[in-house]
Amino acid sequence: MNSSYQQYLPAILQRDDFLGEFLLAFERILSGLPNDQDAGLPRVINQDDPHPPGLEEIIEQVYSYFDPQQTPEEFLPWLASWVALSLRADWTTDTKRQLIQEIVPLYRQRGTKQALETILKIYLKSSGLFPEPDRKVKIYDNFPQVPNYFQVELTLPNKDQDLYWRQVRIAKAIIDLEKPAHTYYALNILTPTMRLTGTSIPFAWELPVLTDVNGVIEVRVNNPQNSRLRVSLKTISSRTEPLTVIVGTNPELSIVYEVGSEQLNSNKNWYILVENLSNNPIAVSGRVTCKYQARQLENPPEIPFNITALEPGLRIGRGDNGTRLGTVRSGSA
Repeated sequence: MNSSYQQYLPAILQRDDFLGEFLLAFERILSGLPNDQDAGLPRVINQDDPHPPGLEEIIEQVYSYFDPQQTPEEFLPWLASWVALSLRADWTTDTKRQLIQEIVPLYRQRGTKQALETILKIYLKSSGLFPEPDRKVKIYDNFPQVPNYFQVELTLPNKDQDLYWRQVRIAKAIIDLEKPAHTYYALNILTPTMRLTGTSIPFAWELPVLTDVNGVIEVRVNNPQNSRLRVSLKTISSRTEPLTVIVGTNPELSIVYEVGSEQLNSNKNWYILVENLSNNPIAVSGRVTCKYQARQLENPPEIPFNITALEPGLRIGRGDNGTRLGTVRSGSA
């Protein structure tokens, strides 16, 4: 086999077989041989490659290494480092390509509700979960009583438990990366067989903390339809069981919870979870009052709430304390 370069030599040298074979080495380095496999396709070059492309081919295709949609998969982490993006190993290749392509314009909006919503939509769409995820991502940030708090709601189409928890971890990682450092949030994941079992009402202890003086949190829930309700009190940062729970069908359900000054110092952010244990949607209202024990206040803070349509939740197991699915909550990272 002779080099194609030989045709450019004087006629007398074109008939020299040794020279034709000698030029093959230079042709391999500069142009690559015409029978090389995968000729013309962008690929990662390494020292163990049995058919490395020529320099001309490399230079001709160098643009493709900077295009997230064309670069070889092995180059994605390198390309992501150019735009200060950390790629998770459990992201699909399409998700990595799409985030690299769109992350730079989003940096101008980083830390905003719009940027977080856009990134979550990119993830849901590129991961194949939804062709059009616009209605599957909702962010709520209108909580005047609790500064720096927001809720993210995602709807997933698959009831597979492994898929469910994998998406929870990925979504949480994205939110932790993109949210402002001083904020905290609740992450709600909905699937066809896992619905929100109730409505969360966040609130904050706005009174100054007094040493050695216990506080009292009073919760009153009006239940005009005498439906079966479950009302729970919990701190935002806690991931244990609720601090206290009441279940009943009374026209008014009441929780009175005494909290020490040490606990108030460690956490001033709380929420009430109202769950509908009946079979029909209902409307409830109520209020949360924060005050001190054995100390009179002229106007103790009172937080009213009104739930116009509380859907019945899915309960697995028997009795009022059966296992519940639907709400995944996370504090700040």
